[in-house]
Amino acid sequence: MRASHGFPFCPLSTRSRSQVKLDGALPAPPTASAVAPGWAALYSVTMEYVLPILVVLAILAVLASLFGGLINMAVGGDPKRSNMFMRYRIWLQGAALLLFLVFMMLYRR
Repeated sequence: MRASHGFPFCPLSTRSRSQVKLDGALPAPPTASAVAPGWAALYSVTMEYVLPILVVLAILAVLASLFGGLINMAVGGDPKRSNMFMRYRIWLQGAALLLFLVFMMLYRR
């Protein structure tokens, strides 16, 4: 028996040319709700609320680290401590950017 890969005219496909749509579009893959209806809905609703909150918290953490380092430099505090603030800012900024990227990929409509 031949395996079906879903390609319109693949030699390994069991579909004939008459079964393929005339516009050449492939059938849509199964959605997450078709795989596990309860979990997909719960996950989607949870992520709609949690992910934006995480993005905002990450951005606020970046700002807190930035201002902490700037205030420490302005007051004339220990340069090592100011450097530590700036190193944390770099890591927090990377995390915030990744969260924002995931947010934009999930909610592009």
